Amino acid sequence: MIERFLRMGTMIGAALVLALSAAAAPAAEPAATADWPPYATVRDETSLYIRWRTAEPSQDRLILYGDGAKKELGTFAEKAPLQAHRVLLEGLKPGALYPYRISGTKNAGMEGQLRVPRQGRELNFFVIGDTQALTEPGTLDMELSRQRLTVDAIAGDPVPGDFLVHTGDLVESGNLPEWNGFFHLIAPLTSRMPLFAVKGNHDDRTGRFVEAFAFPLGEKPYGTDWHHFATENALFIFLNLNFSSIPQVSETDYWLSLVLEQFKDRKWKFVFTHQPIYSNVERDSDTPYRALFEPLFIKYGVDVVFSGHHHAYQRISRNGVTYIVSGGGGAATYSPLMDRRLEGTAKTEEKTLHYLRGRILGDTFVLDVRLVGRENQPGNVERADGEIDRFERTKP
Repeated sequence: MIERFLRMGTMIGAALVLALSAAAAPAAEPAATADWPPYATVRDETSLYIRWRTAEPSQDRLILYGDGAKKELGTFAEKAPLQAHRVLLEGLKPGALYPYRISGTKNAGMEGQLRVPRQGRELNFFVIGDTQALTEPGTLDMELSRQRLTVDAIAGDPVPGDFLVHTGDLVESGNLPEWNGFFHLIAPLTSRMPLFAVKGNHDDRTGRFVEAFAFPLGEKPYGTDWHHFATENALFIFLNLNFSSIPQVSETDYWLSLVLEQFKDRKWKFVFTHQPIYSNVERDSDTPYRALFEPLFIKYGVDVVFSGHHHAYQRISRNGVTYIVSGGGGAATYSPLMDRRLEGTAKTEEKTLHYLRGRILGDTFVLDVRLVGRENQPGNVERADGEIDRFERTKP
């Protein structure tokens, strides 16, 4: 059904496949810098992309290993020098760990490992939002000390993550130095787990988000306007709400209804957006997204909608759906909340850096909101830890 809508054919193979044609391995490997260290994005339950960006065009190769790096599974080589690199790996085993090594003509070598998200009844994921930052005046360097507090806290979390979700505004203006800064910032996490991201309004200012997360499917790049990932008992939906035309709105609504219908038997359903459906920030306390999508969320029993955009924490429950707004990834903590809270508001917290940890434990879902820092004075964040909120739901 969804496949017909996207005009796609059968694309899941039984073996590892390279999205690029094979060629002889490059001979020389001089030193060079990686603008974007390697990271993995998920295409489907058994397929991942490994992506990276080199400072100069480089003809690279990737060697994939299995069985604890003891067994070489395949070597994938590019036919021509590129800066933006993308290798598709199919037929992977959920829950398995695959080490890899990348080298090339302008690439001295990078190593990493990818773990495919599990497909059973248990799964852990982290959520971060609004990490945008500006370059320092007169330089191309990023001031990311606030963001590093959040990334370091997730890296030190004792719960192993199956994947990381970014709810948008990864960068401020979308220029290349900002994207370089983001991928180096997030590397301690993306070296351990795949990354999903939804496009924020700041990410929509250039085409770099599409370069970083899209993949070819049918006649156009896919994965940045909408995307989904399903496990044995859970559905994860990622939506871009930066609408620029009425047809885009209609296509998104239609796609969402198809996916929710196809996976209506999943016990847990989660939706990720950048702009919130409900929020206690006055300018967005009533949005057009609510009329568009809330009826579908209610009809199909969506459990939680995660959003960013507003740099505070909010938990609001309406019509059986829990709405989480979390913009505590490191950006300035503006977005003051209204004194009079919306009906269904259960918890709010302003001027904090924080992240979310979601755990699916069979018939129970647990969300922990972890404190990282407090802004006690404008522009000054003090490291802190503890729990901001905890939400738990059990289904028969």
